[in-house]
Amino acid sequence: MKNSLLIVLSVSFLWMGCTEKKLDQKTAQEMIVSELQFPIIGDYDIFCNDPQHAKRLIDLGLEKQGLVTVKRTRKILDPNPLLFFTDKAALFLLETSSKDKSSSIQKVKVWEERFGQISSVITNTTKNVTIFDYTVVRENTVFAVLYGRDLKKEMQCTAYFYLSENGWEIVNRADVEFGKFQK
Repeated sequence: MKNSLLIVLSVSFLWMGCTEKKLDQKTAQEMIVSELQFPIIGDYDIFCNDPQHAKRLIDLGLEKQGLVTVKRTRKILDPNPLLFFTDKAALFLLETSSKDKSSSIQKVKVWEERFGQISSVITNTTKNVTIFDYTVVRENTVFAVLYGRDLKKEMQCTAYFYLSENGWEIVNRADVEFGKFQK
């Protein structure tokens, strides 16, 4: 009985030691999302007291869309803002610090980036490295026009993983390319 138990344990340990430790896509995705803290919110500061910001928002059509109202006339030394956000814009208004509020600055949501999907996996077992190519999907808001350029809706990204004594870790590309992890 003791011998059979010893044989079973020995075979189990031998089998566990010989099996490859592969990084599955679900675990890689969870690690990437955790490391990069998805979803990522892109913001933009709007200076509500600045006449140039007010003109720019009018020119970009945000007033016509009903997102902001602009005060057309203003008395000298009037401390009240020129720009006001409507209820329609409430979905895109982000929390603004008290320091920014005192300067009549409002942060608006321009985009939200989310993890898309893993598109390819390359494994190098001799270096204990696995490379995942994945997509990031960007959902732009109506305030994306403030950036003045086309914001991509989908981006290709790469994550590098190294199997250390502590398990899989996300590492820098340069570490992998310069062979820092070679045995």
